[in-house]
Amino acid sequence: MDERDIRDYQRMMQDDIRMQAYFQAIQKLCPGKVVCEVGLGLGPLSLMALNVGAERVYGIEVRPNVLELAQRVIRNHGYDEKRFVGFEGLSTCVELPERVDVILSETLDGVVFGENTALFLLDACERFLKPGGVIIPEGIASKVALANPVEFERQLEFWSEKLQQRYGLNYRDVATELNLHNQSIAVTPDELLSDWTHWHDVEFAKPETIAYPRPVELWPTRPGLARGFAVAFEATLAQGVHLRTFPSDPGTSWKQGFSPFRHPVECSVGDLIWLDVQIGSGEDTRVSVRPRVLHIDASRAPTFIADLQRSGASRSAEAEEGLESADPAEEKPPLPSS
Repeated sequence: MDERDIRDYQRMMQDDIRMQAYFQAIQKLCPGKVVCEVGLGLGPLSLMALNVGAERVYGIEVRPNVLELAQRVIRNHGYDEKRFVGFEGLSTCVELPERVDVILSETLDGVVFGENTALFLLDACERFLKPGGVIIPEGIASKVALANPVEFERQLEFWSEKLQQRYGLNYRDVATELNLHNQSIAVTPDELLSDWTHWHDVEFAKPETIAYPRPVELWPTRPGLARGFAVAFEATLAQGVHLRTFPSDPGTSWKQGFSPFRHPVECSVGDLIWLDVQIGSGEDTRVSVRPRVLHIDASRAPTFIADLQRSGASRSAEAEEGLESADPAEEKPPLPSS
């Protein structure tokens, strides 16, 4: 476990909104139950489950040094191997000795898909969960909006201007490449160029909902330069227990997700931004989330929409041919598509 891992765990565990919501869901669903946590980390959620009276908890963690620390902490709380059993490896490669009542996981990131949550929870539901068992979180509803966050502009400015001004170092030609990664950024309403638009809903107990997002139409509500799209979501952890990451909600450690465009789009009111997302294999357990965008100006947008309505298709031939990829398309991980 390196210094960045420690900072990430501390950031998550200092997020009271996140921790309180999971604690409420665990209090509702875990007493007296057999639980499996997918993505144990340092074990705070498994400890919560044990503290509220879970009969037994299985914790799965891919990093052996992190698993060792979590087990040490859990043993220090008085829970022996009859109450907690740790497994090292990817959950897709682990076999549990029994099926469980509750699957527990906090493998979410700002853009929802980045930690491959859908793949791991789908597999866990199929192989680990008893009939009638429950999942925390139950599901996620996400929305997207065009955005030009000031924080992202500052990142570009650092590479393209600040280093040149201070030290004579010219990174302008690679500034875009160095910032083409999905990240968590606090996006304010003033930095949005469109309304929030429905993107994708997932219920983890229903495999038919675990598909890659379809293209979405984004209509600018004010003119400006869209440097990418922001993502916010509402996660349902249990009945009546929700976590939201919209700018109007109390801030969480996720902030909002932001996925940059390789080529920023100068938008006008009345234009249509046709957004498709390529999801491919990433490093470790993660996936890459890369946008493809087609900018249709206001004069052509009505014809484009009429073409879609006539064809009844999810995208027109024009969109299929005109989409510009932020990066070369990659093979998608093995998730079902709707």
